[in-house]
This record gives sequence, C-alpha cells and structure tokens, in this order.
Amino acid sequence: MKVRTLSIGIPGWPTPQHIKNAASQFKRAVDHFNASGLEVQSCRLALDHWDHSELGKAPRDRREAMAKALDAGCAEAGIDFCSVGVVTRKDDIEQIGELIASNSRLNSCVVLKSVSQDSDAELVQAGARAIQYLAANTSDGEGNFRFGIGFQIGPHAPFVPGPHHDGGEPCFTIGFENSDLLVESFKAGGGMGTLRSNLVKLLNARYQDIERSAVRLSSVLGLKFAGMDTSIAPSLVPAESIVEAFRFAGVEFGEFGTLALCGLITGVLKSIDVKRVGYCGIMLPILEDVGLARAAVQGRLGIAQVLSYASVCGVGVDMVALPGDVSTERLRALIADVGTMASRLQKPLLVRVLPIPGKAAGELTNFSSPYICNSNIIAI
Repeated sequence: MKVRTLSIGIPGWPTPQHIKNAASQFKRAVDHFNASGLEVQSCRLALDHWDHSELGKAPRDRREAMAKALDAGCAEAGIDFCSVGVVTRKDDIEQIGELIASNSRLNSCVVLKSVSQDSDAELVQAGARAIQYLAANTSDGEGNFRFGIGFQIGPHAPFVPGPHHDGGEPCFTIGFENSDLLVESFKAGGGMGTLRSNLVKLLNARYQDIERSAVRLSSVLGLKFAGMDTSIAPSLVPAESIVEAFRFAGVEFGEFGTLALCGLITGVLKSIDVKRVGYCGIMLPILEDVGLARAAVQGRLGIAQVLSYASVCGVGVDMVALPGDVSTERLRALIADVGTMASRLQKPLLVRVLPIPGKAAGELTNFSSPYICNSNIIAI
C-alpha cells in the first residue's frame, strides 16, 4: 500500500511564496508518512474552482502567461501536479486543452451538472473537442492523462484530474495505490459474505490507522485534514493487479460475476469508518493496471463493459486508449452516457480517455510515462 496522491488545497491564486510554503508542507508530510512505512508517490496542489479563481476571471490573453508561471513554480518547487480547478463554461473548456497541452504539470476537469438539456450539448461538444486537441498536441496523446469530463464531482477529491479546492481554509487529502490490500484480503477465497467480512476488517484497520496518523500530521502542519479517498486504486505491479484479486475470489475479470464483485467492493469502501472524500469505490483504469490492460488485449474488457461496471465502481470510463480518429460525435455520445448514469445514480463519474494519434482499434499503445502501462486500443 502506498499514498498515491497527497493533495493540498489552497484558496486564491498562489504567489511564488505560497508555492514554496506548500512545497515545505509537502516535504514534511512526505517525511511523516515515509516514517510510518507509507511511500508517497506524488504531491498535488489543488486550486479553487476555475469560475472563482484569478485564472478563470483573467482575460483570455493573460491566462497563458499565468499558467506558464504556475507550471514553472510547481516544477521548481518539486510539486508533481497542480489542478487549476474545474471548468464549467464553454469558452473556458475550449481553452483549457491549450493550457494543459503547453504546461506539463497542470491538470483540470470539466464538471457538468447534466446532459439532459439542449444547452448541455454545447458543453459536452466542447469537452470532446478538448480531448481531441490534447490527443493531437501532446506526445502520444498523453495530455489526456491530466484532463477529464466529470459529473457530480465535489471539492477535495485527491485524484487527478478532478481535484479542486472549495475556497475555504487550506487543507490536505490523501488517496492510495492499494490494490495489494484487495489481493491480500481475497487470498483466502470464500463466498461473498466472507469476502466482504474480510475486506471490511482489513480496510477499517488500515484506514483508521492512517487517519490517526493524518490527524497528527494536521496538528504538526497547522493544516486541516479534509479526508481520504478510500478507493481501491491499482498498481502497475502484476502481482498486485485487481484482476489477481478477482481470481482469488473465483471471478475472471470481465466474465459474469465481475459486476457483482465490483459492487461488493465499492459497498465496503463507502462504509469504512473514516472521513471520506472523492469517489470511494473500486477504480478500473485500464492503462494503470497490468491485469486490466491484459484483459483488454484478450478481448475480455471493452467500452460497454467498463460503462456497465461504472454503475457500481468509483470513477467511470477511465484511462482507456481509443483510436486516434475517434469522432467528436462518438466522444459526445460516450460522455452523455456517463453523464446520464451519474445523474440517475447521483454518484461522481468521470470520462478520461486517450485517443492515440495515427493508431487504430486493436493496435498496441507505446507509452513511456511512468504512470501508464501499455494495452491495446479499444474500439468505440
């Protein structure tokens, strides 16, 4: 188990001194968790909702310089990612792709209320075009790793690309790489009741211990602890794959029984007795789990299945490689389906997909990012 994301949310537009202060807090927090045996993989700064931020209020022609200064400041301070907030307006959606493409540490998420009104169609269309822009203007389309289109996503969710601050006092949140806990819990096998009981016992013990540690850290830093995302997020280590955990439970991922087991796990994650933020469900990002990536190559995992699992999972259609020539209309239709599900189920869901320039369905990706594994490109 590792801390995948340590996120600090701050109000207002950060000055160079604010960034240095955050970097100092990150260092002390990393040292704190490392001392307790928890490796911290990345530090992420989260700013206010775009509509309320200085960047969002600035004239369009000033935003590029502001974004570049922010990106450079984070790079100098050793901050891995910085969320410039969630975007909700058409003109801003059209520009956000440009800002992400030209600044390697910035991320953002379009957050929409629904897809049921005619006015929503323009926003969805703009989001789809931003996906296409990032695909065409970043190496292997990797810019879409830092961009998504979501629904029902509130503040303080620690995972990229959705974090944003609520404008209140500074705070920190944490999210995990922890599929090894799922493997550990399911190794003994058993029926659904036994699987659930073992998972509840293991996760409550681990998460409550980490929460106590985070509360102590809060006092040291003078920084509010806003909670943890209890989600199961996968590892790139094959033995820690979510697919391996499902095999111990007697389910081959992608076959019948997958949906039920996903539902069981998410139910447990939402019941853990700690301060929770974010998705709090099992995450199924195909390009971030070697087992899921292999299941896609073997034809056991496609878009329709991922969408169905989203009904009981934590994120949505996440980290899926698509053909480079995917049309705006196909992306729009996918976003609309996810948005409808999020609205009906009243749960946070996200679309984060990576069209790969020059490649077609069935071909393999060739990513060099340390955060992404390779798989095949899925037809849509």
